[in-house]
Amino acid sequence: MARGAGGLRAVFGGRARQQEEARLLAEPVRVLTPVFVAELDRVADAVPWVALFLDTYERTAPLLDRWLADLLIRGRYGELPANLVLTLAGQRRLDPAHWGDRGRLVADVPLGPFTEAEARRLLTGRGVVEEPVVREVLRLSGGLPVLVSTLAANPGAAGEANATAVERFLAGEGDPDRRAAALACALPRRFDEDLVAVAVPSSLPGLYDWLHELPFVVEPHSGRSRYHGVVRAPMLRLQRTGSPQRWRETHDRLADAFAERRDAAAPGVDPERLWAEEPWRRAALDVLYHRLCARPRTALPDALRAGIEVCGQQPSAARHWARTLVEAGEDADSAVLRDWGRDLLTACTDHGPRPTAVLGLLLTRAELTDTDRVAALVARAWDRYRAREFEAALSDHGRAIAVDPRSERAHQGRAVVLRSLGRHEEALADLDRAEEIAPAWAWAVYERGETYRRMGRLEEALTVLDRAHALDPSAAVPLGSRGLVRHRLGRHEEALDDFDRAVALWPEYAWALVRRARVRTALGDPVGALADLDRADELTPGLAGTEGSGARCTARRPATRRPSPATGAPWPWTPTTPGPTAAGPWRWRPWGGSRRPARTWTGRWSWTRSTGGHGRSGSGWGGGDRRAGEGRRADAPSDRPKNDLKDVRRHTRTYPGRPLYRPFPFDYSACAVARKGPHRRTRCREGAG
Repeated sequence: MARGAGGLRAVFGGRARQQEEARLLAEPVRVLTPVFVAELDRVADAVPWVALFLDTYERTAPLLDRWLADLLIRGRYGELPANLVLTLAGQRRLDPAHWGDRGRLVADVPLGPFTEAEARRLLTGRGVVEEPVVREVLRLSGGLPVLVSTLAANPGAAGEANATAVERFLAGEGDPDRRAAALACALPRRFDEDLVAVAVPSSLPGLYDWLHELPFVVEPHSGRSRYHGVVRAPMLRLQRTGSPQRWRETHDRLADAFAERRDAAAPGVDPERLWAEEPWRRAALDVLYHRLCARPRTALPDALRAGIEVCGQQPSAARHWARTLVEAGEDADSAVLRDWGRDLLTACTDHGPRPTAVLGLLLTRAELTDTDRVAALVARAWDRYRAREFEAALSDHGRAIAVDPRSERAHQGRAVVLRSLGRHEEALADLDRAEEIAPAWAWAVYERGETYRRMGRLEEALTVLDRAHALDPSAAVPLGSRGLVRHRLGRHEEALDDFDRAVALWPEYAWALVRRARVRTALGDPVGALADLDRADELTPGLAGTEGSGARCTARRPATRRPSPATGAPWPWTPTTPGPTAAGPWRWRPWGGSRRPARTWTGRWSWTRSTGGHGRSGSGWGGGDRRAGEGRRADAPSDRPKNDLKDVRRHTRTYPGRPLYRPFPFDYSACAVARKGPHRRTRCREGAG
């Protein structure tokens, strides 16, 4: 209509003498739209349906939005035929400023690639029925309609089909430099302004802003944009086959750029936890992707080695690593990468977060060096240890030592497993060997101190843990273990200082929070203790020790009665209400190990539960050992029988005047429950917790 109006101006510009001609020149849309509607109505009378299609609407919307929206208003330009369907195809949703009050007239239909069934139906209609050919067309096209259609006409012309698709994507751009830049910017999986400068070395003013005007560029996510997948795939294939050298050079530049970002994210991060850090991991995976795209076979060993590190440091990230191999295999058209990536991704999917299957695949199929094989065996051993598969863990550590007898990590790992089995002397022998190999390695020294602590040799443990802390002052776990030793020795102030420093170094150290709560309880700080327990339970719900220790804190509140939230009056202390008495801060025992509410002096309800006789040396109140805070399985106390609450109710009905709580003027860590006769009796003992 715009071109028509321009033509009318050219024809009638100098001769607009009559009123209608002048109005046509002044308001062409208002004059011509009723004529357009009348013609539509005339055509609609002769056919069942009239369909109008406007493609690439993101470009024409500024000119047509207002006109089309007004066209749908009844009476503005005339009545539209009832059998008219108007289809607008574009990248973005309709502007609510023009279409907001016309939502009932518009239906959004997402337009995605062909499904496999749709693509097969089109190919069958074109006579392409041979299964190998159909599968290749499906792989190359990615379901993109223009590619499916082009390959259906000539299944062997993949290069021509890619060129045709790219030509259609960039049809509106005549500048060859910008077209080349658009192709180059398809190489990174996501890009920002800095990466655009790496992919396109030549300076093009406004290139980054121009890219975001293209209909297939998805809006930035976390500061980085990306091409739509069905558009990016043919662009990559066109560049890979058109200029292999430029393909490698661009990927090398991008890999170097991401390597700089990866290295910049490393300072301040524990080298043993790099894969757990999102910024570092994201950049490292991009480095792997571009190295694999540039030289698939050469870069594969490094990529597999990275997988061993991922499984050892952050098993949950193994899926992202495997998917990177799949994407690199597809984009570089490497069957080796595709097969590796798919098999690894299947192993991740079928076995959940545990990396055992992935590591097993690497150990059996990959051509690993001795160093890599030892690393894979040690990583699998730790995974099996966390799953309490101790014999399998011992086997893996033993195999690692057989491959490399001087692997300090294998000796240290086997020592931890042996210690968990109660074989302390054998564990110490392995730690002797680990320290002999790496005398300055703080973790081997720490494990020795922890072993001494488990054996009850507290003074020796303290000496060794002092040395472990001196070797690595930034490590939180040795401080936590030393704090527990000092607490057991009665040096509570020093223990509190150790736990404070450990939590400052590692704010998510739940194990240390639970133990610090015990120390604060011993020092008469129930408020701080409860805060630590709340934080520990928030970090690791159900962590061993949070509920049992909560009972200890509740029992040591001061003789303060908080007002009732219902009446505002102080809570009355009755024989059945746990609380302080005139005799001092008594210990109040939950009857029969059942879960009962206790009113704390902080003015809230908290649930308390006894450990039911499961306290022991090394775990104490609430069970749970050091491993709970290190991501290893905790020795949590087993739950009491489910019928405990029923027993409490039965007792209340049978003995309505008998209290359920009873004071004990001393500390205890566990209550052993005995069922004798019609009553449930308890005997309390002091524990080592």
